[in-house]
Amino acid sequence: AIAGTAKADLHLRMPDYDKFADSLIDIFLSIKPTLNLMDAIEGMEGYGPTNGNPKHIGLLLASVDGFALDDTALKIIQLNAHNVPVMVCAKSRGLLDEEVTLCGVQLENVLVKDYDIPILNEVKRRGRFNRGLLKLVKQWMRPKPQIQSGLCIHCGSCAQNCPPDVITFEKGKTPVIDYENCIRCFCCLELCAHNAITVHRSLLSRMMMNKKIAGLK
Repeated sequence: AIAGTAKADLHLRMPDYDKFADSLIDIFLSIKPTLNLMDAIEGMEGYGPTNGNPKHIGLLLASVDGFALDDTALKIIQLNAHNVPVMVCAKSRGLLDEEVTLCGVQLENVLVKDYDIPILNEVKRRGRFNRGLLKLVKQWMRPKPQIQSGLCIHCGSCAQNCPPDVITFEKGKTPVIDYENCIRCFCCLELCAHNAITVHRSLLSRMMMNKKIAGLK
């Protein structure tokens, strides 16, 4: 539905997590699929789609309700939907019915209890730092993509796929990121096929944020 570099335009126009989540929901609702399928035979842990690690789950999920499908998948990996921006926005818009009936399996028989989940709860927690001088603290706490020169092969993929175009690339040299104008969409991290980009967090951020997201409650 959103092809090629048009995806980057959405990141640039809506760097806020909630607004971007709403845009994903709008796209989904504009298409109105009659059947939603999720291939969960092999999942991925950590930061995807290129930096993650394969995780065998062994399931194929299907539902006429895409939000129910996602909610069930989150329950399987024991990730609280309240920590996922898309699901929070879906619930606020009356699109998420948390009473889902499963057919074919019992939830307790397919739970994955050791799924490695990226740090997402810090987004919610940083939202508390929106007043006065705390806004400055919030800036210090923002994670940022960091290029590992020892792993970078100078392919230029990060610069080519950067929505705000803030990565400077010269052939044969490690790319340079303009952090002042970086919107922290982490498209560069997601699309680096050589794991040469990591998420860097300041000492203050590491001290104040949990390293793991809260489990299913």
